[in-house]
Amino acid sequence: MHFEVFQRMADDALETCPTCGEPCHRIISASVAPVKSTSDILQHKNLKRTGFSMYKNQGDGTYERVAGADGPDRPDVLSSDDPRIKNAK
Repeated sequence: MHFEVFQRMADDALETCPTCGEPCHRIISASVAPVKSTSDILQHKNLKRTGFSMYKNQGDGTYERVAGADGPDRPDVLSSDDPRIKNAK
């Protein structure tokens, strides 16, 4: 028998089928969240949540981080000769 129950990851897994009482186990599958557009993905709150950063060209040969995750590999300012931005032009 097959059944589906949507649960939070923090919830305890079901151990028995709610209909017949037979033993069961949790199978985790990818969820699909509706995305309205590319601009939704690129919103500042989504960038940080998903671990991405957004840099803006300052016009003087530098790029400033304007949104997203921070950390040692994501400085606030990058120079135009930094290899991490070679494809960003």
